[in-house]
Amino acid sequence: MFAPRDLRLTSYNVRGLNTPEKRSKLFGELRSMRTSVALLQETHFRLGSAQALQHPDYPLGYFGSYSEGKSRGVAILISCLIPFEVEDTLTDPSGRYIFVKGRIAGTFYTFSSIYLPNIAQHRSLQRILTSLRDFQKGCLYVGGDLNVPLDPRVDTSTRVSGVPQSTICHIRRTLDSLRLVDSWRSLNPLDREYTYFSTVHCTYSRLDYLLVSHHCFSDVVDTHIGIRTWSDHAPVTLTIKSPLFRPRTGSWRLNSSLLLDTQFCRDVSIAIQNYFAENVTPGMSRTVVWEAHKAVLRGVIIAKATALKKTRQTNISDLLTRLRPLELEHATTGSTAVYDQILTLRRELQQTLTDDARHMALRAKSFFALRENKPGRLLARILRRRRELAYIPRITTSQTTTTSHPAEILQAFRNFYQTLYSPPEDRSSLMPEGCLRTHLAAKIGARLTAVQAEALGSPIIAGEITTALKSSKNGKTPGPDGFPVEYFKKFASDLHPHLLATFNAIREGTELPDSALMAHITVLPKSGRDPLLCDSYRPISLINADVKLLAKILATRLKTHLPSLVGSDQVGFIPGRMARDATTRALDAIRVARNSDTPLLLLSTDAEKAFDKVDWQYLFGTLEEMGVGRGFLTWLQALYRNPTARVRVNGALSHPVSIRRGTRQGCPLSPLLFALSLEPLLQSIRCNPHITGVKGRALTHKVAAYADDLLFFVTEPQTSLVAILQELNVYGTQAGLTINKHKSEMLDISLTQVQATWVSRSFQFRWCDGRMKYLGIWLTTNPSKLYDYNFLTLLTTIKSDLLQWQTKYISWLGRVNVLKMNILPRILYTMQAIPKVLPSSFFATLRSMFTTFVWPRSRPRVRLDTLSLPKNGGGLALPDIRSYYYATHMARVLDWMQLASEQRWRDLEEEAGRPLWTLPWLLADLGGLNIDRDSAVHATLRLWHQIRVRFTLSSAPSPLLPLEHNPEFAPGVRETLRQRLTQGTRVSALSVLRDGIFASLEGAPGDPPPVLLDQFNFQQIQHYLRRVPGNTKLTRPLTHFETLCSRGQRVEHAVSTFYLLIRGVGPVVPSYMGRWERELGEEITQEQWNKILILVHSGSQAMAIVETSFKLLTFWYRSPHLLCRIGASDTARCWRGCLQTGTYLHVWWSCPHLAPYWRMVRDMIKDKCDYDLPFTPKTFLLLVIDLPAAALKKSLLLRILLCARLLIPAHWRSATIPTRAELMARVSGLRGAEETMVLSADARERFTQTWFYWGG
Repeated sequence: MFAPRDLRLTSYNVRGLNTPEKRSKLFGELRSMRTSVALLQETHFRLGSAQALQHPDYPLGYFGSYSEGKSRGVAILISCLIPFEVEDTLTDPSGRYIFVKGRIAGTFYTFSSIYLPNIAQHRSLQRILTSLRDFQKGCLYVGGDLNVPLDPRVDTSTRVSGVPQSTICHIRRTLDSLRLVDSWRSLNPLDREYTYFSTVHCTYSRLDYLLVSHHCFSDVVDTHIGIRTWSDHAPVTLTIKSPLFRPRTGSWRLNSSLLLDTQFCRDVSIAIQNYFAENVTPGMSRTVVWEAHKAVLRGVIIAKATALKKTRQTNISDLLTRLRPLELEHATTGSTAVYDQILTLRRELQQTLTDDARHMALRAKSFFALRENKPGRLLARILRRRRELAYIPRITTSQTTTTSHPAEILQAFRNFYQTLYSPPEDRSSLMPEGCLRTHLAAKIGARLTAVQAEALGSPIIAGEITTALKSSKNGKTPGPDGFPVEYFKKFASDLHPHLLATFNAIREGTELPDSALMAHITVLPKSGRDPLLCDSYRPISLINADVKLLAKILATRLKTHLPSLVGSDQVGFIPGRMARDATTRALDAIRVARNSDTPLLLLSTDAEKAFDKVDWQYLFGTLEEMGVGRGFLTWLQALYRNPTARVRVNGALSHPVSIRRGTRQGCPLSPLLFALSLEPLLQSIRCNPHITGVKGRALTHKVAAYADDLLFFVTEPQTSLVAILQELNVYGTQAGLTINKHKSEMLDISLTQVQATWVSRSFQFRWCDGRMKYLGIWLTTNPSKLYDYNFLTLLTTIKSDLLQWQTKYISWLGRVNVLKMNILPRILYTMQAIPKVLPSSFFATLRSMFTTFVWPRSRPRVRLDTLSLPKNGGGLALPDIRSYYYATHMARVLDWMQLASEQRWRDLEEEAGRPLWTLPWLLADLGGLNIDRDSAVHATLRLWHQIRVRFTLSSAPSPLLPLEHNPEFAPGVRETLRQRLTQGTRVSALSVLRDGIFASLEGAPGDPPPVLLDQFNFQQIQHYLRRVPGNTKLTRPLTHFETLCSRGQRVEHAVSTFYLLIRGVGPVVPSYMGRWERELGEEITQEQWNKILILVHSGSQAMAIVETSFKLLTFWYRSPHLLCRIGASDTARCWRGCLQTGTYLHVWWSCPHLAPYWRMVRDMIKDKCDYDLPFTPKTFLLLVIDLPAAALKKSLLLRILLCARLLIPAHWRSATIPTRAELMARVSGLRGAEETMVLSADARERFTQTWFYWGG
């Protein structure tokens, strides 16, 4: 299963790595040589710029650069396959050496890369090794270019050296003093091979070495001098034994990049069609045919991929094979003819390598051009801290035994997961099936109807597969079969009919093959946990993409019924419910208990591996009792028939683990099934009379749940805690739930001293001091500490993260997107989870942080208020946190207005003796409503009264003024009168006043007339409304916000909706708009501005073009006139030497030296697009063109203009003018970038239509 893994060290003088092509060649050669540690010399990076030498295969890099220029420079790169734990590094300011020491699988190593000068080498080496002597630890390996042959008789082709013999002797003595051995010469004492050829002297010499400390020489396996290809030095490799092991076999996965090869896809498509045509026959199991197709196609793909690889590598392999003997012959004979052959072969090899490198660099450049600095996975990867390779050197197999043997480590993990996924052997305590059904029938309150059950289990249709595929993300690691979701998307027309037939065959009882239910479990270390314990690793389960698609379809169906089947105490993974519902409820419960002097204890339970221990008999029994139909259950039972998993540790796979309990990790159904299986426990707690809770207006609040995170509100701990533990034990015995009492926590909110003493002595739960974390929020005994523990802590975390990201290579526009993508969600969650009034200092601090992050080293060039405007309003939609703060409270007002809400916190907030829906519209001030000042209700109403008029959300009075529960209208509304006025349950001024007049009480013909009391009540209402101050407002149309509230329904993405509503009130006109009109001397209409902004933000997918467009629009660039005015320049004259004042418009357009460039652009557009543009700055700079924006976005014309504008800042503060060749290269580069996005036939057609006439 395992074989020893050697380490391969490579020393390489690379002669500069400042071009992408050379870096690509380097990494390609390192991969081909399977280098573990690369020791590089002459990197030629400037100080601080070595970050360009990063690659996924070599993520760890240590660099030493010359502080005074680009010469010299050394580096050490560590392969991603090596679990290197660095302890210390030492670099030379002169760029001559770098030392790194650390551990690999518990063994210490010191690696050193050195580069000696070509004179006085002995003095430099003496200085370097003196530093190394004090630094080294463990096995020492030194690689480098010593610029001297250690033995000229055998290390040079002429047997002599220009280096003085005394220098060479001194170097040998220095190496001997540190007991360093020349590894290649020790293993090849008589051979003559060389690493460098001097074209000036026409001599060969061995100048590059890998030196090994004497006591580690026994670990040396082999050493080799490579062939000089793209560098003038040859690489030297050293293979050594290591404590690492590698798996003997690997697992196959489809390389998704092959799906970009048209011929490959055509061949695979034909193979799929032929396979199913030959094998779909009557009587043959659909699931077997489907599963076998993967084995057949795997062979087809491997064969074709291997052929493609051979085709690409044949030329290089042939050149290298011919080059090596010629070099050896030339070193021996010095023949000129042989040397000419070498030069010819090397030129051909260089050209081949360069072409490949340029192609890969172009693809990478195209990929980044369209994706860099956009919100998404690429930007998130830049921000993320690098995760160390999860190599596990040792593990504990028993309480006292630790092993480092990989097979034993793998077996330890297998045993751990076999135990975890196996139900207890003693099942005597479990209820018989009949008793379990009776037990569950008493615990389950909600059931599906027969119609719902039938729809849930109805046959799958093709549209469901298409929808599931569209929602599946690309780039995910596939399951054991190796087929990623991209395979099913690419060959959808060939595969979907058979996949649909397979899914529906499963519904009819056809079983899935065992291989389909196999999963791979990869383990990742949990931070802060003991790495010797199997429990300290987080399992990531990878299941096959086709099985995952089936589960996704079933999950989509099941989600629609979850709100009716699962009580509103559970907010995890239920549509329409969020974590903030649980945290708000907890805060409200704490407040109510304190205000009512109710003893309250919070108990947060920690469930051990809750998802992994769900008992299947209990799960399926629960589903049956909930009315889930036979069709749906058949699918589920097929997925849970006999699943297995293999654990992947250190690259190797264990023997299969039989999974016999738990909801499958990585399966879309898993969280939904868990929520359903937990519902009987929550129902038992709700109905248990011995468990007390916090009393709201109509409900008793006993427990809040987010999946397996349970929070109990205990008001009588002497009886309630015992009853809670009994319920947990009964449920745990049957369903498999285990509570870790040592990790479960208690927080004393308002217990008496006697109760607190009794609880702390009677239970083993962890006792919290003043605060407890629940769902990422600190719950506190003192409400005044909520801000400090949550919001101030959040500010500290954000400040730390932004400071760390300052060093990341992120553009100006990318920084704005970082704030949207990473910072905003964190702030929003905290503000929604803790609805309270926040001080102005909170927003001022965030604003300062945002400004510093977006403009890290200079004063802001665009006001933050402008950046915060919506994109269609002239900004970049930079989050305005105060507006989001208002929007979160507006969303709470909307929650109050919902007619049928499941949010249980509303019951706790109805403390003022009147329903929440009335509070925003009452005329009484906050003081008159008798609302607790520390409550969330008070905070929301206080904000509401501040913003309702400011943002035209409502007015006082509002047409929604309630006529019930109104302190200013004591009579209220009689029930019989309500039925005449409205079909709903709420009566407001809107119900009475229709079209500006009072409604008639006369009903439909045949209805009885209103009784006298109803008429009198109606007169009371009229009298009240007539004397309401400003009553004319009662008849006005509803505002947009009032209309949403009056419907009493939930609004999707409410916070975002209200944020845009707030930001759209009284829109601010950016100052740059007026400035452009002054610069151009003409008016720009609003319609033209709208079109300009559309083209700025969506005219191109390339973020660099978007950024330049916005910078141009907002006068971001500093002209000579501006630089002179602010004292940054002595002259305001144009840089191009025209002797005119360099205003903004002059530098961009009216400079006489620039005019030929713009005429060339106009002529190019006329030639390529057959469109004659008006030769005005308004057209060329602001893109005011008499064509629809939609047509422009698809046109070549726009792309030429965008690239043409991009070249002006590329020559900023320079006298040079962009050339036609530069423009052609830019446009061609954009074409190549867009071509990488062409993944479908429709996209190919659109691409061809756009670029058809581009010949450059």
